[in-house]
Amino acid sequence: MKKYNINWCGDVMTKDKRKQKRKRRKKLRIGLVIIVMIYLSLRMLPTFCITNAATVVVEEGSIDVLERTKGIIFKNEVVYRATTNGKIIFNKNEGEKVGLGILIGQVIASDKNHKIAEELNAINKKIEELSNKIKTQEIFSNDIEKNKIFIDEKIDTLRKSILEGNFIKVNQVVKELKLDLDKRSDLFGKNSLIANDLDKLYEMRKNLQNRLKNAKENYYSKNCGLVSYTIDGLEEIYNLKGLSKFTTDKFRIIESNIHKINNELEVSSGEPIFKIIDNYKWYLVVKLGPNSGIDRLSEGKYVYIKFLEKNEKIKGKVYKVNKGSDGYIVIFEFDSYLYKFYNERYVDVEIIINTYSGLKVPKSSVVKRDGIDGVYIKDISGVVKFKPVRIIGQNDKYVIVDTGSKIKVGDRGKIKININGKDEKVYTISIFDEVFVNGKKVKEGQIID
Repeated sequence: MKKYNINWCGDVMTKDKRKQKRKRRKKLRIGLVIIVMIYLSLRMLPTFCITNAATVVVEEGSIDVLERTKGIIFKNEVVYRATTNGKIIFNKNEGEKVGLGILIGQVIASDKNHKIAEELNAINKKIEELSNKIKTQEIFSNDIEKNKIFIDEKIDTLRKSILEGNFIKVNQVVKELKLDLDKRSDLFGKNSLIANDLDKLYEMRKNLQNRLKNAKENYYSKNCGLVSYTIDGLEEIYNLKGLSKFTTDKFRIIESNIHKINNELEVSSGEPIFKIIDNYKWYLVVKLGPNSGIDRLSEGKYVYIKFLEKNEKIKGKVYKVNKGSDGYIVIFEFDSYLYKFYNERYVDVEIIINTYSGLKVPKSSVVKRDGIDGVYIKDISGVVKFKPVRIIGQNDKYVIVDTGSKIKVGDRGKIKININGKDEKVYTISIFDEVFVNGKKVKEGQIID
């Protein structure tokens, strides 16, 4: 009986142990599940935070490295001034190109011209009146011819009457002949007087016309270029005489006094009436600081300059670089497009110091990892990966990076970087990669939905 009881107790203890083991295994499994879930939750947490992270597709492009500043335009300008008082009459249009010896305008002396014009008008009226009288007298030329016939007939009758001794007839014919001769004298004498008066009037008119001509002052071009009727008063300050020696202390914006000369304007002696600007060469002077990329603007180098107000980009040559105590004076030379700027003096410009081409990415996408420049891209499976880049140029918004060396077109290129003191070739970004705009918000290995 005791033996039976002992075996039953052993079986009970064995069952309890099995239950405890199952509970422990169950707890262990639950613990493992919890750990896995916690791990996955922690793993997925950053993914949810960057689900909406912005990306851009890598494309080939270029950027300009700019230096924005204000410039002064220097031109070879010749200002012409009035030598008498009067009204200016222009013969050429604003901005028209002219050669040497071309009549640009005239100043008509108003103080003399009025009296001369009145006298000339009076004489012209008198000439017209007398000319009309002569024309009227010529209408009666048949009467003159008839008068001549009557006189000839009376002379014949007078001879016959004398030969016949018919003195009564003679006295009668003499009286008639005298009347015809008086009429003839009137017809021819009046025309002679009119003709004589006309000769005198023509001479007087010629003298007045000469006087009127002398009352006009003609102005001819003494140099070739573009005609301008806008004077700013700075032509003598910003000229080409001392251009090459222009220094930083002379660079200042002087207030201009713009004066536009209109056609038929009354001008005084000594006043500027127009100017002619040489369109062969013109210059832009700017002042740059010591950290403005001046090292890339060597004399003789050609660069593009954008004139902001007119949105024009023009190629110019670095003519001269003068170093000063507080920066540099850079003088650019141009040989075209003056017709767009011939009346400009102060301009806002962007100097395109350099242009870089390659793969274009936002500047905000570039980060440093272990001292290496790179960007984070999203691969085809949505995993964030770091790709090293070699920057070859940048501005305030974008970066141009090297495409790297490739075995064949379409391959991902390799660039050389220094890793732990050794140069190694590694794969870089490629066209059509998706780059995260803000590289500081992602980490390698994250999964993006």
